[in-house]
Amino acid sequence: IHQLFEAQVERTPDAIAVVFKNQQLTYTELNAQANQLAHYLRNLGVGPEVLVSISLERSLEMIVGLLAILKAGGAYLPLDPDYPTERLQLMLEDSQVPFLMTHSALSAKLPPSQATLICLDHIQEQISQYPPDNLQSELTPSNLANVIYTSGSTGKPKGVMVEHRGLFNLALAQIQSFAVNHNSHVLQFASFSFDACISEILMTFGSGATLYLAQKDALLPGQPLINNLQENGITHVTLPPSALAVLPKESLPNLQTLIVAGEACPLDLVKQWSVGRHFFNAYGPTEASVCASIGQCYQDDLKVTIGKAIANVQIYILDAFLQPVPVGVSGELYIGGVGVARGYLNRPELTQEKFIANPFSNDPNSRLYKTGDLARYLPDGNIEYLGRIDNQVKVRGFRIELGEIEAVLSQCPDVQNTAVIVREDTPGDKRLVAYVVLTSDSQMTSGELRQFLANQLPAYLIPNTFVILESLPLTPNGKCDRRSLPLPDDQTRKNIPKIGPRNLVELQLAQIWSEILDINEIGIQENFFELGGHSLLAVSLINRIEQKLGKSLPLTSLFQNGTIAGLAQLMTQETNSAIYSPLISIQSQGHKTPFFAVHPIGGNVLCYADLARNLGTKQPFYGLQSLGLNEVEKTVASIEEMAMIYVEAIQTVQASGPYYLGGWSMGGVIAFEIAQQLSAQGQKVALLVLIDSYSPSLLNSVHREKKSANSLPEQFNEDLNIAYSFIRDLASIFNQEMPFSGSEFAHFTPDELLDKFITWSQETNLLPSDFGKQQIKTWFKVFQINHQALGNYSPKTYLGRSIFLGAEDSSIKNPGWHQVINDLQSQWISGDHYSLIKNPILAEKLNSYLAGRTHLIRAKP
Repeated sequence: IHQLFEAQVERTPDAIAVVFKNQQLTYTELNAQANQLAHYLRNLGVGPEVLVSISLERSLEMIVGLLAILKAGGAYLPLDPDYPTERLQLMLEDSQVPFLMTHSALSAKLPPSQATLICLDHIQEQISQYPPDNLQSELTPSNLANVIYTSGSTGKPKGVMVEHRGLFNLALAQIQSFAVNHNSHVLQFASFSFDACISEILMTFGSGATLYLAQKDALLPGQPLINNLQENGITHVTLPPSALAVLPKESLPNLQTLIVAGEACPLDLVKQWSVGRHFFNAYGPTEASVCASIGQCYQDDLKVTIGKAIANVQIYILDAFLQPVPVGVSGELYIGGVGVARGYLNRPELTQEKFIANPFSNDPNSRLYKTGDLARYLPDGNIEYLGRIDNQVKVRGFRIELGEIEAVLSQCPDVQNTAVIVREDTPGDKRLVAYVVLTSDSQMTSGELRQFLANQLPAYLIPNTFVILESLPLTPNGKCDRRSLPLPDDQTRKNIPKIGPRNLVELQLAQIWSEILDINEIGIQENFFELGGHSLLAVSLINRIEQKLGKSLPLTSLFQNGTIAGLAQLMTQETNSAIYSPLISIQSQGHKTPFFAVHPIGGNVLCYADLARNLGTKQPFYGLQSLGLNEVEKTVASIEEMAMIYVEAIQTVQASGPYYLGGWSMGGVIAFEIAQQLSAQGQKVALLVLIDSYSPSLLNSVHREKKSANSLPEQFNEDLNIAYSFIRDLASIFNQEMPFSGSEFAHFTPDELLDKFITWSQETNLLPSDFGKQQIKTWFKVFQINHQALGNYSPKTYLGRSIFLGAEDSSIKNPGWHQVINDLQSQWISGDHYSLIKNPILAEKLNSYLAGRTHLIRAKP
């Protein structure tokens, strides 16, 4: 296969062969560098049938190293630097590879082995002494080209031995099928450890095209990958369907050819992505030299097929007796021809089981590979893939033996029994679920089980969910009844403290997580991956954060900050000051007319998280947050001025009526004034909702009565009372009991009281750890100003339709609004002032009013 490259060097010596970021090599330069390293390897003893493992990050060095191993006559064995040390050690011990090519920065992670270490950055001067000429080769087409490790059902990965002839045939077939030529730009997307990587490299170098490498972050399905495709003018890319499914649909005029492989492709992806370009569905296991069949798909296809066998490859669909089944009848798919691999490294029994004598050939050396895939021939000669007949699965393009995960889990001393399956409870979303029976005295958590696996298996083999059972369901013959394994519940969340969002960023992140994971009420300390998140959902999450919050984050930030609290803290640290708007999008989805909810006296809109969620995704919900919560903002001292600012903000989303407004507590008062100002503009206010909100005139009279009864000095008592009210209000919103009583706080100054509250709130995780005294003081200042604005406000008569939804356990039973509102209806709901806003019944009642379905008796004076 390296001679395929060398022939192209002769044809297009000055063409660009490979590009990585701002580096590039022509065909001549790449060939010369690979030759010099190959001479060095040859002197070390690398030759035919000699394995050289290579562990490098994506780089020009990686391509040079791969070609050099082949030119020296050896076969390469890729080791992913991101794999756990235990996994790398197992592969090195199993292969007994004599040489290991790497970089000094990566060598520290590699486990000790028998291999001679070749650190490329340490031998550059020695390599440069060798000639840049092609080496004489003694190889034959049946010599070993690479060993690729795949998942193994016994818990031990198995190395597939692939020969030159299979890869050479693959390159020619793909170049012809995909029309790759010297003008093509091919993206190197597949991980170096997977078989598809060599197919991308070979179809590029065999046609004179240019190969584009990129760091992992630039290949993440989503906007990073789209940017990569656009900026580099990629014409050919191979992707797993699950990665294609999460790509935003953007203009990619240069992308002429799209190839999907690695897992079954849904028809809707063909219809979406085949328009204006060539769309191919490729099929083939590593044991058949990457690809055995190719099918071209079209927008008007009624089903997706894997097409027909490539040149020099035969596909048979056989019954249990190795007899061909009729057209249209399903059977097991067998592969023959030049693409069939030699077998499994150091696994003669498994090789004999999977690579059988070819009953349809007179050649005694001819073999068929038994794939374990179900398929059938269609009348037009194309093949339809139907699934698996064993315990092997494909998830997000990765080939996974469930038995391997089970075997490794069983090595855990706390695990008594286990079963791992793939669930697809949501169509198109395949997830690995591990069911585990622990020993009687074990207290092991799902997080600890996850970590146990993560120390030994690559990330794609770690289940999304762990379900701990008392016993596994069994069939009558005593085997695990996989069909009776229960749906995963929320047990992984039981031991995690449920702390709700404590600031706006956490609130917005919680809502995005709920949308992505389809889980309600996610605590800020819960881990994304332990809630069922996986790499592709992580990509969707990062995309959604960028769309909704305008914050671009690398995917690695989610792996390093897997909780809402961690991610919010990272975002807050990196956020630059921006133009502030009081309008907060709490729930932007839905086709209904938006509902605008105004902040209570504390100024924050976190209190509306439950109400917005309970109203459902069809109801857009916006909060209006106080100015002044950030230190850079100016506070507003009157209800009228607040309303004027909020009206302007509202009309950036909804230019004209009918408007639906409301607010809880003081928020109802401000909403009342907003309704007045909109009506004065000639706008229609369809509904004003006062949620346990009381008329300022009534509140002022109650306040005066309490104040006259107090024996403490008036000024001291007033300031302290406001501080205590602020703390009680903040704690109640977060469902927390006050840490001290009114009698205790009487001996503090307001400043001391705030200090005591800050210490307590950080100990209980009520507020983020970096939430200091200055931030609390800023919030307290807003509370004081809003308190004063409420006391100074005098409501005027309002003629519009209004609803009062009160809490049955509120201390004040007469809201006082009947004095200024002519069309007022009211209803009382169980709970107190603070529990009301979280009560699902509140959302149910509000939803009926928004829909115009409820008619109530007008409230009596």
